[in-house]
Amino acid sequence: FFFLMIRRPPRSTQSRSSAASDVYKRQTFNIPNMKFIMARKMLSQAHVVCATCEGLGSPYLKGSKFTRVLVDGASQITEVSMIASIVRDCQQLVLIGDHRQPGPKVKSVFAESKGLRISLFERLVKQGLKVHLLETQYRMHPSLSYFPMQTFYQNQVKDGVNPDNRPQLGGFKWPNPDIRVAFVNVKAVSYTHLRAHETGRNLVCRLLLEKKKITFLHHI
Repeated sequence: FFFLMIRRPPRSTQSRSSAASDVYKRQTFNIPNMKFIMARKMLSQAHVVCATCEGLGSPYLKGSKFTRVLVDGASQITEVSMIASIVRDCQQLVLIGDHRQPGPKVKSVFAESKGLRISLFERLVKQGLKVHLLETQYRMHPSLSYFPMQTFYQNQVKDGVNPDNRPQLGGFKWPNPDIRVAFVNVKAVSYTHLRAHETGRNLVCRLLLEKKKITFLHHI
């Protein structure tokens, strides 16, 4: 936010500076902000506008209406933040999310106790709204997806990749080559100490250097 504070001139000089004050006011308040006007015009002509939920409350979008709204990560957005995206003449709303993953992050314990941590996505699911489950995951190595599939999705989600599609990263000695999960013990007195993450930093550097080398050879 930007605040403009204009100090009133002293009484003794107010009459003498009235002309200069009028010029100053015209220059300050009457000159249009061309960047703002151009951005507003471009947004008004766009068929699709991508923004955060809070960003929809921007002056650039004042008066704009969105009849069709698609919200990604809807299970991690508070209902309060969601309001800005659905109060602009929304007629069709598509929420994409996963209520079985961690919900919105709320720092206030009081607000959390009043239900702010429950997203609109989760609330609608609890009220019986039918959801459509994407049954195939293409992101994780099968050894990573095994636990959440068994624990949270009752084997309703299947792997769309095989171990060959997710080759092992070099630069790190994996305890078990077939399982892509490893816990690295970082010995340190305190996390705030300058050397607290030295082992982790060295590990990341080796992985990045190895990955860069692999990528370079791949492009060759």
